Amino acid sequence: MDGVHSLISTGLNASIKMYTIAKVYAEGLNAQPRAQTFCIEGTIVIDKANSVTYLGCAMPHCNRKVHDSDIGTNMHYLCPTCKQSFMMPMPKYCICFQIVSGNDHKWATAFNTASTALLGVPVATMMDIFADNNMYKPVHSYNLQQAMYGKYLMTIQGSTCNTSFWKGHRSWIVTEFLKVGHSHDNVREEEEQDEGPDVEEGGEDEVMA
Repeated sequence: MDGVHSLISTGLNASIKMYTIAKVYAEGLNAQPRAQTFCIEGTIVIDKANSVTYLGCAMPHCNRKVHDSDIGTNMHYLCPTCKQSFMMPMPKYCICFQIVSGNDHKWATAFNTASTALLGVPVATMMDIFADNNMYKPVHSYNLQQAMYGKYLMTIQGSTCNTSFWKGHRSWIVTEFLKVGHSHDNVREEEEQDEGPDVEEGGEDEVMA
């Protein structure tokens, strides 16, 4: 299904422009400190070793990991990123993967909301399951593998850091996955193109007759 039509059919914002990875770089959409939003259709290859659950800031739009040094004298956490205070950290996802679109690919990250929709498992459940790594690691790996069978329309925020250690690093954060097919669809389309149009046997004789 075409990406734009998929957006319209689900009632999502179809005003976000569709791009290829090459076009994003050509137009410099991810070259500024302020994030730009765009959509790309493609498949994903997940880095399983670096896709994790962690305890983070309790604010839903903050992805910072908590540290013991964040605990104040009142025994509340104070997040230095969003400046909010909270009693208990929240479990969150961080999924690292490559977006593959055509012949191009780009590393990206998805955090809690997008990752939960992608994997279909609440992060608190995943973290509880992962309490015994040896027994339940295959379950976690299974969910990541299943996600890689999909073809997605991805809403992405792209930017380039201009300060600190990460200066010059281009960051792509996927904020939404909309499944529009399967990863093997591309292979099927290529095979159909290689086969060429169907020609009925005996067609020329029938015309001549």
